[in-house]
Amino acid sequence: MELACFRIAQEALTNALRHADAQRVSVTLSATGDRIELRIEDDGSGFDAGRTHGLGLVTMRERAQQLGGRFEVEAGADGGTRVSASLPMREAADSVATPLL
Repeated sequence: MELACFRIAQEALTNALRHADAQRVSVTLSATGDRIELRIEDDGSGFDAGRTHGLGLVTMRERAQQLGGRFEVEAGADGGTRVSASLPMREAADSVATPLL
């Protein structure tokens, strides 16, 4: 689960830098009940809602879903983009640790 959170945040930050021309990015990670909530918000140029299936977005969604989590990407209220992932803590605790090599 830790690796999934890191990679989702990494991809969202990369997208904000490369594609959105964002000046500010906020990353929030919190535990709520039995879930980890990850949110990355930027003030960039937003995204084309018709083109939300790029490889980076697909990979982020797959990482969350593999752990039984949810993933969303949406336009921010004042422009920009909001990426959210909600991952169950129990899935991470039940899984067998594998080497990262």
